[in-house]
Amino acid sequence: MRIPVQFRSVFNGVWFVLTFRYMGLVGLCLWVMYVQTVYRVPGQILFLLLPWISLALGALNFILLFNHITSRYAPGPFQQTLLKIERGAMLIILVFFFYGLVIYLNGSLDDSRPTDQATELLAINGDEIDLGYAIPYTWANLRSWNNPNQIERIFLNGKEREWLWGGEAVQVKLRKGYFHIPWVLEIEKDQEKASLEILKLNPKASDAWVQLVYFYIESRRWKEASDTAHEYLKIYPKNYDFAHNVGSQLIAYGQKQSGVKFIEYVVEKRPTYQDAQTLGWTLHLLGENQRAIQVLETSIPLDPDNWQVYYNLGDLYLDMGKYEVALGMFEKAVQREPNFPELQQRINFINGKMAALKAKSRS
Repeated sequence: MRIPVQFRSVFNGVWFVLTFRYMGLVGLCLWVMYVQTVYRVPGQILFLLLPWISLALGALNFILLFNHITSRYAPGPFQQTLLKIERGAMLIILVFFFYGLVIYLNGSLDDSRPTDQATELLAINGDEIDLGYAIPYTWANLRSWNNPNQIERIFLNGKEREWLWGGEAVQVKLRKGYFHIPWVLEIEKDQEKASLEILKLNPKASDAWVQLVYFYIESRRWKEASDTAHEYLKIYPKNYDFAHNVGSQLIAYGQKQSGVKFIEYVVEKRPTYQDAQTLGWTLHLLGENQRAIQVLETSIPLDPDNWQVYYNLGDLYLDMGKYEVALGMFEKAVQREPNFPELQQRINFINGKMAALKAKSRS
């Protein structure tokens, strides 16, 4: 049985509308939902829009089909009403899309540094949006860090849904936004508050001390990190690995004056070759060359065949302008590591420097 051309044209038009128009709008909504999970803007706007988006898509799912068919045969007031509803629904979706586009550009172009905002997670709630099929989402109600009497709503990602619960103190990592629309990078437990509460109950709780120190380091609160680590070592003086890690991280973050004290503590109590190299070179960077030389030379018996200490001593003497001593150190290093071109470059540089000085003195 052949389908009349007239009906075939109608159904082809219906297929086009449903496939490209409606699904395109659904795709836009899905993209905006994804953007909200990555660049999360605190507030109420999104949650006011979501019910309307579900309603608009539900209306379009019916209207695009019904209006397409009936408008060909019975144009009239009813079809005109449906057309207005259709345009209104599409307008809502376009507003939703442009909102998502602004949020995307605001976050993706943002290069600001995150700042921590301490607040309280009041409750966790969930709902779903109907985009042809149900898409569940979860959000947190947070006490506003700008106004304690207000509530901020923020989408939760999968990891946050697993280990956050209502009533606990949290830290919200905020970024300024390219368009100065603050957005949330991460929500995490307020480790400082939690650790301090534990330490009130048990002042010797090792994990609480350690977590507190690393929290301060991650938050770039250098003085608190250093002071808390020293307090911990008074209780657990033999945790040399902890002292090494804290010192290394502080030095890596440019806090050499604070970090070197922890490495010095480790070298004094449990000397290792690598810790001695770290200590010696850091002392050199701090301008304490004599102490640096003493530490590096003391480390030689710990690994006498290692070239690194002679390389470090050579660089140190070279920076001090003691070329002959530096040359001897680099020659010892190259004896232990002959396949390191940079060592030979150092030797050639010093020989050239010494030759130039001799020529200058003769003239």
